[in-house]
Amino acid sequence: MAAVGPSVDEFSLSTAVSDNLFAKPADTPLRRLRKLHISPFFPVDSVVDTVTNLAGSPIEMLSLQCFEEDVVDVCEALEGFLSVRVERGPHFFDRLKRIDVSVAANLDAEPPTAEEDEERKAAAHRLQSFCRDLRLSSSVDTDTPKSRAVGCAAKPVFDEALRLSSRAIAQDF
Repeated sequence: MAAVGPSVDEFSLSTAVSDNLFAKPADTPLRRLRKLHISPFFPVDSVVDTVTNLAGSPIEMLSLQCFEEDVVDVCEALEGFLSVRVERGPHFFDRLKRIDVSVAANLDAEPPTAEEDEERKAAAHRLQSFCRDLRLSSSVDTDTPKSRAVGCAAKPVFDEALRLSSRAIAQDF
């Protein structure tokens, strides 16, 4: 990390970062990290701590990919992180501009019920509303991926959800 960290501006995580060394701007080996991607295999209950531990990096974009059954939990974890951001004040993640959540296919999962689908949409709406309140742009993909295998890339972030989100943000201003 010491050798490549100063040049890394985009990084993908599939495991938690528990070292708070990354949280100190003067000490972090990731001084240029602007885009952080979190994989669907990442433990959802570690999202807040890991992202908080990366506070020393000038992260502008945070994207999480999760499995369909984890959408509600991921949205709630991101709301928890945003609450920490508000509590810590204007210098904590002051460069953050965008949060995106996309869904990875899990062919072993049962199709969602109508109730589960509504829960996911409600969680996505709450997260996007919180992001708008904080003047962050966001995209939350709650659509079920139809033809992808587990571990394949999620739907591109710049899809219909993003265009709709961008229009909604533009209307707010």
